[in-house]
Amino acid sequence: MRLKSLIIPLLNLAVFVGAGVLLLKLGSKPLADKPAPEADDVPLTMHTDVAVQLGSIEKTTLRRKIIAYGQVGPDAVARLDVPSADAALLRIDAEASLRPTTRSAAMPSRVTYVGRMVDTRNGTVAVDVVVGRPAEYVPGQWVAGEIIVEKLANCLAVPAKSIVRDETGWPCIGLVSPDHRSAQLRKVIVGMRDGDMVQVQGDDLQPGQTIVTTGAAALVNRTGIHVMEP
Repeated sequence: MRLKSLIIPLLNLAVFVGAGVLLLKLGSKPLADKPAPEADDVPLTMHTDVAVQLGSIEKTTLRRKIIAYGQVGPDAVARLDVPSADAALLRIDAEASLRPTTRSAAMPSRVTYVGRMVDTRNGTVAVDVVVGRPAEYVPGQWVAGEIIVEKLANCLAVPAKSIVRDETGWPCIGLVSPDHRSAQLRKVIVGMRDGDMVQVQGDDLQPGQTIVTTGAAALVNRTGIHVMEP
């Protein structure tokens, strides 16, 4: 009985020691036996260039215009109804053009009269523009007139769609590197607009410099670009 009470603890000790040896063997296996991750399982950091279309800074003449409508009179003069605020900018002999509302061809004209009285019904002032080619008009015909109120020669201009705003709200254009592989936003001062072209001023801007016309809003600092076909 006494012998049995000694054997049982010895057996328990043997089992405990054997389990410890087994654990040590398992823990000592090299990590190289673990299979390496497949290439598809490794996370990749992707970078995609911004897709853009390009244009250039132009040196040109811009014109500020007033557009008004009216009818041709029997004396080959078109009387236009010009908003009073715009009429204050007009002068006699100002450069103008007339276009029949039924077609797109415009003809050179000039201002011959600027009224002083404001029509209280619509807030306009009567402005007369001589018809450049009287034979091509008939009395009572409706025309659209463009009158030049300001002309700015030899200024730098870019397409209006190329101007974007940075995070502070400042207007910018995207200047393109000489190799056309990257572009960087450059702050500009915006001036007169003539149709789709806008005057810009800024440090080191030169005519002929390549700019981003489409896609500039996606530029951040110096950004890689991919030029799209127009």
